[in-house]
Amino acid sequence: MKVAGYTDRLGSESYNMDLSQRRANRVKARLTEQGVDAQISAVGYGEAHQVKACSNEKGNKLISCLRPNRRVEISSSGTAPKEEKPTGGQMGPTPLYQNTKVVI
Repeated sequence: MKVAGYTDRLGSESYNMDLSQRRANRVKARLTEQGVDAQISAVGYGEAHQVKACSNEKGNKLISCLRPNRRVEISSSGTAPKEEKPTGGQMGPTPLYQNTKVVI
C-alpha cells in the first residue's frame, strides 16, 4: 500500500516537500492505528501533480481554489488470494443419516 501526500503551490519547495511528507506519514500512522495490516509506504511529493491551477484567483479565493491540491492519495496493488477448495469429503452430519430406516 502506498500513501502519497501533496500540497498546493503556495509556500517554498522545501516547506511543501516537508509538509507533504508529514501528511503522508500521519495518514500511514492512522491506518496502522486502525488495524490496517499491510506494508505501507509514505511518500511526500510536495506541489507536484497539481489537480487544479487557479491561475486567475487571488488572496482567500486562491487559497480556497487550491484546496483540491492539498491531499493524500492511497493506492494498493497485489493479487487476490487463491481460493482453496476443501480436500475432504462431505461436510456435516448428513452422511450419518443417509441410509437410516425408521421402523415403527
